[in-house]
Amino acid sequence: MEEYNENLKKEANIFYNPLLKSILNPYGKVIITGSYALDLMTWRDLDIFLEVENIKQSDIYDISCRIFKAYKPIWFETKDTFLDESGCPKGYFIGFESKIINNKLWNVDIWFTSNEYIENHLTYIEHLKKKITPKNKQLILMLKRLLIKEGYYGSQIFSVDIYQSVLEDQVSTLEEFKQWLLNHRNINI
Repeated sequence: MEEYNENLKKEANIFYNPLLKSILNPYGKVIITGSYALDLMTWRDLDIFLEVENIKQSDIYDISCRIFKAYKPIWFETKDTFLDESGCPKGYFIGFESKIINNKLWNVDIWFTSNEYIENHLTYIEHLKKKITPKNKQLILMLKRLLIKEGYYGSQIFSVDIYQSVLEDQVSTLEEFKQWLLNHRNINI
């Protein structure tokens, strides 16, 4: 599983550099986060933050146009989340899926949000990194792969559930994770 994670990170670097990087860099500091930053990749997904203070809505249209030309997305979404109350970051969102690299589907979520939100998120990522050991890393990767295979991951169960259960609540087996899901999320798998 570790080798799969490493291969996905290499693909992510090819997917991101230099094309997406050149599209986003003029608008501020680009921060790749999520599973990539935690070294826990199990599928082709990049989560990216940029500060919203440097972005206007017209920039979102320009970035979207450039992404369309460069990546030829098979799915694309953009939205203004300043008034959204769902818990997602306040700002702008661009999400897309593309098969431009080796005909493999990549999902990209780009959040243009406040520096405060980004700093809080990066603090959380650093907190998680400190708790990752070789043993629980293997468990997290195994749980993610299993849940992807079973179709739960990304629809009912998310990375944050796995990180919370393993890194914060010391879940150490698949059976314990199933019980954690039942107790904390009322999900029975």
